[in-house]
Amino acid sequence: MNSYSLLSRPYDYSVKENFCNHRGQTVKALGLEPGNVVVDIACGTALNFEHILDAIGPQGTLIGVDFSPAMLARAQAKIDANGWQNVHLLHKDASEVSQADLDSLTGQSGLQVDAVLCTLGLCVIPEWEEAFNRSYDVLRTDGRYAIMDVYYPYNSLLARLNDLLAGSDVSRRSWEPLQQTSADYSEDRYPIEKFPFIVRMGPVAMSEAYAFVASGRKQ
Repeated sequence: MNSYSLLSRPYDYSVKENFCNHRGQTVKALGLEPGNVVVDIACGTALNFEHILDAIGPQGTLIGVDFSPAMLARAQAKIDANGWQNVHLLHKDASEVSQADLDSLTGQSGLQVDAVLCTLGLCVIPEWEEAFNRSYDVLRTDGRYAIMDVYYPYNSLLARLNDLLAGSDVSRRSWEPLQQTSADYSEDRYPIEKFPFIVRMGPVAMSEAYAFVASGRKQ
């Protein structure tokens, strides 16, 4: 995760063009309402925050969790610049997040979390399955969980380049834990069409790599 100290400055530029629409779709999949409490796992530089806050309003609560101090510093700068008063940041490994952390951060006891999302995080977090489990645990029953990430089914040059630059593993089938544990599961896939000359290796076509938005309701 140390690479994100270096990536924090160019991060917004590098991912905004390709994934901005998918972020909005991920937040929409949560079905948020004014006053909801939302946890953004691996929140990075706060690229999801505006979408979330538009939905939950000033009466809602947003908690961003990230392990990189540099990414959180850029998120805090956005919070300050926008005057957001209902956003809290937690410097924590996502695989260790607990209800006690959220209660302590917000000053509330037994905080009810209505929705959790993780965008471009589960392909990066080393203990990603535990991160999903811990964040799923803090979600209230009938709350919604949404994931946006990328998946490369073949070990192409671009997949290896992604993994090298981002410290990721884009071969992870990171939607599966949510699919196996939630009700009303849904998933949309979006072919990644950039740099086809890099990812094509023999019969492997670019369309076989995709971004996805998955969501479900906790039973």
